[in-house]
Amino acid sequence: GAVEAVKVLLDHGANSNLRNIAGESPLDMAVVRGHPHVVKALLERGAAVNLANDQQSTALHHAAWNGASDETLKVLLEGGANMVLRNGGGATPLDIAILRGHGGVAKSLLDHGSAVNLANKEGNAPLHLAILEGQDHIFADLLNFGADVNAQNKEGYTPLHIAISQNDTAAVKTLLSKGADVNIENKFGDRALHVATLLNRGDLIIDLVNGGADLNAKNADNLTALDIASKKRFQNIVDLLLSLGGVTSLVQI
Repeated sequence: GAVEAVKVLLDHGANSNLRNIAGESPLDMAVVRGHPHVVKALLERGAAVNLANDQQSTALHHAAWNGASDETLKVLLEGGANMVLRNGGGATPLDIAILRGHGGVAKSLLDHGSAVNLANKEGNAPLHLAILEGQDHIFADLLNFGADVNAQNKEGYTPLHIAISQNDTAAVKTLLSKGADVNIENKFGDRALHVATLLNRGDLIIDLVNGGADLNAKNADNLTALDIASKKRFQNIVDLLLSLGGVTSLVQI
């Protein structure tokens, strides 16, 4: 079949790295079409496993994008595919697997040693991305592989900040159970408690305080969580924070 035809062509001098008008190599096309045996034949006959197309995507990026089989991934990785190369958008294969929701690909990359805490150009680590994309299974796998629960992106947001912003209660509780630091500030001086207050999330406020959140910490605008609740006229949050021991310099509503 296709494998034998490819072998014959290559054995008779066909260029395994010749790219088409879109910049795709035969290896790229074999990966996209899901033919691991063709992928293997190409690699055995000199195909460059890390050859990038015009968008700086390699065969492994294509595999991540298309949700390739474990067999295809295994052939690429054993053939020397680089897991930390970034495409033109700055994404690694693991980033792409997360953004596309291909949990099996993400798990396979992690099993093969993909860098679990490697941040993208926005400073988002894979754990940030998994929360942003609502990829619960990948989120769990990343934690199992040692993802840093306190990693900060370029805006200073931790996974906990993002989980609260995304209203992902389960992720918040998991991060807290894994020892996430509730008092890390983002570039605006906001801690997790400030974010939960802005979003009127009394349930999360209780979890954060139980996790050691400083009730009276001030952000860059010199506001405590209670100040924010007062300004937003969230009376339920005002009452909750007062009951927990919060103080404010603002006039109570």
